[in-house]
Order: sequence, then C-alpha cells, then structure tokens
Amino acid sequence: MVCSSGGRDGGLGRRWKQDTQFRERFAREIEAAQRVGGFHTALVVDADPHADPPWMVTAYIEGPSLQEAVGRDGPLPPGRVRELGAGLAEGLAAIHVRGLVHRDLKPGNVIMAALTSAPASPVSSGTRMAAS
Repeated sequence: MVCSSGGRDGGLGRRWKQDTQFRERFAREIEAAQRVGGFHTALVVDADPHADPPWMVTAYIEGPSLQEAVGRDGPLPPGRVRELGAGLAEGLAAIHVRGLVHRDLKPGNVIMAALTSAPASPVSSGTRMAAS
C-alpha cells in the first residue's frame, strides 16, 4: 500500500488485484504516460502494472493543490488565473497529443508548484495537474 504524507491510501486497492482488464488498461496508460513529455508534465519514474498490487510512480511536485491554495489564500488574482489556465491548457495538450485523456482534472489535482526563475506552468501526471 502507498500512503500520502497525510496518510491517504495512494494504492490501487485490493479490488484490482485479479481484474485483468484493469491491469491491461493500466499497462496501456503507463506506456502512454511514459511517452508524454514537456515542461508541463510530471515524469513517470517507474511502474509495474503486473506487480501485486500494480503501481506507477511519477516525479514529485512540491506545492499545495489549487483547492488547498484557494481555501487558504482565497481566489487567485486575474493574472494568476490566466497563467494557470494557459499552463493547464499546455499540459493537457501534451497529454492529448499522446492519445490520453486526463479524466480527473479538478482543483484537488492541480498542484501549485513553487515559483522559480522559469515562467509559471502546470505539471501533469495521469492523475494530478500542477501549476507553478
């Protein structure tokens, strides 16, 4: 079992252990995610869809989720919303060009990465999207 720093189960759960259709789909999604590249996507570090349980690891992105940031600090200023929207669009385009669909884009899955000297941008894994 994989747990987040908050103790939430990050594993796939017992119900997927014997589901061959799930494992086949998960293997295809891993393969596709490994082909996605760019500044706005989180790197797939390693994966094993045939393990017990099946798993995938993506690069860690430091920062709160968009949901956490807005809950803590209130609405983002208009300029920041435009930056976030542009970065999310670029990240989604990188995913879509590889034939993937995010399927779970929501504020809790958008990571607000720390600002660096690089322009603000979102980073996406198959399940989380991040924006600096």
